[in-house]
Amino acid sequence: MDQLKLDAWKQRFEEEVKALQSEYEALFLATPFAQSYGILLNVSDEWEVELADGLPEEIKGRFRKILIRTKPEDSV
Repeated sequence: MDQLKLDAWKQRFEEEVKALQSEYEALFLATPFAQSYGILLNVSDEWEVELADGLPEEIKGRFRKILIRTKPEDSV
């Protein structure tokens, strides 16, 4: 995937993740939201989300769904 698509994908992901922040903070988890995830480029040159240990499955699922939903259509 070219760099422009990767940059646009990451930006869309980060924008949608902001909506998840209030839900996350309502759970009063010990790990600050900004430290609960990371987005890394994998060997296939696609973004993948790395999640902190101890996150509830619902939050993990939401992160993964956002990553998939924001992926450029011609890459799905």
